[in-house]
Amino acid sequence: MTNAVKPKKRKKSASLERRKARAGWLFVLPFVLGFVLVYLPMIIDSIIYSFSTTIPASGNTRASFEFV
Repeated sequence: MTNAVKPKKRKKSASLERRKARAGWLFVLPFVLGFVLVYLPMIIDSIIYSFSTTIPASGNTRASFEFV
């Protein structure tokens, strides 16, 4: 039995294209998060409201929406 010394594995560095892609995603990330957290719920609510009928409030209850 011989004690063979294993060569150290070199850490692969990311290719230039991969680094550019990562930088691009980091640049776009604030817009994507803002769109998903702010605008997307508003768009979904407006679609729900446009396909529903409002039932007026009576007494202590809130107005409700009925899907048409």
